[in-house]
Amino acid sequence: TDMATNVTQENNKVTIKINIQEDGANVNLDGATDIHGDSGGVTFVLLNSDGTKRIQKDASDTSITSDSNGEVALVLAAEDLDMAGTWYVQVGFTLGTFSGWTEPKEFKVDANLRPA
Repeated sequence: TDMATNVTQENNKVTIKINIQEDGANVNLDGATDIHGDSGGVTFVLLNSDGTKRIQKDASDTSITSDSNGEVALVLAAEDLDMAGTWYVQVGFTLGTFSGWTEPKEFKVDANLRPA
């Protein structure tokens, strides 16, 4: 299972939107749950490149924003991604007889050029 990733920042919030895909087509997530079986969202795991910071968010913190398009979202406070560099994101979910994880995708976090 693959995914297309979009990361945006606005008003001190970082939104990660992902379209979950299989063989290039969006997966219909109608009835999907997080990896623990909780409904309403999926499981997101984020990890920085040296493995020193890991963030996991489950159904209560995530959303399925479009069942038919396989779109899921996670909104974080900007300070959650407080380390510049390469990060990896992976999504876990259960749907029917499938329970597993997408392939990890990488994204970049730039250093803040403004003084704190």
